[in-house]
Amino acid sequence: MMLLKRRPFVHALAGLGASATGLTVLAGCGLNTLFPPARAQVRRIGFLSASSREATRPYVDGFLDGLRELGWVEGQNLSIEWRFTDGRTELLPGVAADLVQAQVELIAAVSNQAIVAVQQQTGAIPVVMISVADPVGAGLAASVAKPGGNFTGTRSSPPGRTVKALEFLSQILPGLARLAVMWDKSNQGNAGTVAAVRAMAQASAFDVLELDVRDSPDLDSAFAAATGWGADALLFISTPSLFAFAGHIAELAVQNRLPAAFAGPLEWVAAGGLLTYGASTTAIYRRSATYVDKILHGARPGDLPVEEPREFDLLVNVKTVQALGITIPPEVAAQVTNWVQ
Repeated sequence: MMLLKRRPFVHALAGLGASATGLTVLAGCGLNTLFPPARAQVRRIGFLSASSREATRPYVDGFLDGLRELGWVEGQNLSIEWRFTDGRTELLPGVAADLVQAQVELIAAVSNQAIVAVQQQTGAIPVVMISVADPVGAGLAASVAKPGGNFTGTRSSPPGRTVKALEFLSQILPGLARLAVMWDKSNQGNAGTVAAVRAMAQASAFDVLELDVRDSPDLDSAFAAATGWGADALLFISTPSLFAFAGHIAELAVQNRLPAAFAGPLEWVAAGGLLTYGASTTAIYRRSATYVDKILHGARPGDLPVEEPREFDLLVNVKTVQALGITIPPEVAAQVTNWVQ
């Protein structure tokens, strides 16, 4: 093959100029192979959730949509190491260690338990917290405004919003005297929420029975304890490891004639819960993508404020209302943003 010497080649380019015709001639001669197009750098991140991929698919899709809007496309310029423990929280430390050993540039982690597992493995890899309940109380951030360290991200509904859901429930049930509260006591990210519920119960003069529910085998005994105690209603403080059983939990509440308010994703009501008040989990996941984008562009996570949810909705399931034979008072009905059929 004949090679062009440097000087004649430069002169040839000068003669062609920058015209489209000249460029076409060069391409036709195969000379464009001397200047191959630059390949986009593929960035590599990790994603950790205590739930399953199937149970959280709408949320994960929201996360991916948010990334695409910012120019990050999985399989093109972004590689994601997905990790789901399918409700088995005891696996989180080992899976978190696996992600750290994989040397990803960033880890997006869902819920306090997954985030704490990552915290125990690394103080260097940036971590985007998705839907964390109380990052300061859990020791994950110095403050919401300036978290410091290698953590930042989005909050789920703060404790005051859970109390608001309970207020709606007490308006629906004006004779409420005994409230069963089910929550995973190993998830200290929800401790602030439970403390707010206790304070409201004391102010409103109704009793609270706290039941530790960590996995699906705990559900039957927890509902038996609630009904045996004579509970008038149920507040279920959700945890990612149990979201796959949302439909079953809502069904048990109806079977046991317990009007149930859910503190957690709005989608609990779609599964059959009576009501929930909070922020859209899909929107939270989508917003979390902005943190991934900023950190991949060089921002330090500790300098990025933890974001509070922006909009809140009250959802009520019509079929559950009918099944329980209860009436939604006008003052509550006026605030319902979505009646789930």
